[in-house]
Amino acid sequence: MSSEEPLAGSSVNSEEPLADSSMNSEEPLAGSSMNSEEPLAGSSMYPADHDEPVGTPAFTARPVAAEAAPDQAAPTTLSTAQDVPVERPVQVDTGVFDELTRQRAREIIARYPQSRSALLPLLHLVQSAEGYVSQAGISFCAELLELTTAEVSTVATFYTMFKRRPSGEHLVSVCTNTLCAALGGDEIYATLCKKLGVGHEETAGRPGSPGSITLEHAECLAACDLAPVLQVNYEFYDNQTPQSAVALVEALQRGERPAPTRGAPLTDWRNTELQLAGFFGEPQQLRDAVDGPSAAPETLAGNRLAEERGWQAPAMPDNPPPLPTVAEKK
Repeated sequence: MSSEEPLAGSSVNSEEPLADSSMNSEEPLAGSSMNSEEPLAGSSMYPADHDEPVGTPAFTARPVAAEAAPDQAAPTTLSTAQDVPVERPVQVDTGVFDELTRQRAREIIARYPQSRSALLPLLHLVQSAEGYVSQAGISFCAELLELTTAEVSTVATFYTMFKRRPSGEHLVSVCTNTLCAALGGDEIYATLCKKLGVGHEETAGRPGSPGSITLEHAECLAACDLAPVLQVNYEFYDNQTPQSAVALVEALQRGERPAPTRGAPLTDWRNTELQLAGFFGEPQQLRDAVDGPSAAPETLAGNRLAEERGWQAPAMPDNPPPLPTVAEKK
């Protein structure tokens, strides 16, 4: 490029800038705050002698009283300098919870010296009434325990036992953790997904209706000696195969309740949630649940072998040796 003439329309080496260009111009672009003494509207980038902090709007917003804040669509909104964070009450209808449920809630709260400790069983109670933890359920718990809905939501979304969508009459949980997966758990889960036409935490049938099933894959169910396993409403069905799992699901859809391998007699998911909240109904129901077999022969094989061979763990000495000294931290 040895020509002394620049390309047509170029402002390179030209004394005249391009039309409408603000480079080297004393006038900034319309709306631009570059080299301007006035910041953009709503900007928090203040001059150095201003008493406001310097930063982006998202980090310089300050909470204000609810009555001074602009209307917001949600109870708590991520804020900018124009939309400051404020928690304002949201009217949620909790009428779905009848007087019996409210009485049970009061009984649960009375068990604990600190009312907030009752949150977990209260969430199970909510699920027994609605089949999931709804926004109304969150507000119900928050109201009774004098917590914010954010505090209740934090717990409800942390534990996988609390469902945020309506669930079926039965919850089928297939263990897909390492040992169960290696012994067929993945195949069982894939087979049931195809059979029911659903995926993780999805429901076959209208939620709550007879024969409806919510399917999920679960982390370790603490039954590695009986792998692969699945649970129906948290009751165990051990040593499963794809064929036996399909037969079990078909029986549930027909309204049958096959006996678990061990544990309490099978009930529906809402009644299970009521039991987890601490309510077993008639005394015989509690007795039946307690009397159910809790251990399988595989689980007790080591104990049985030790008993047959006379093995015993060493007894604790009458005068145990002192604990070793620990060097002081410097």
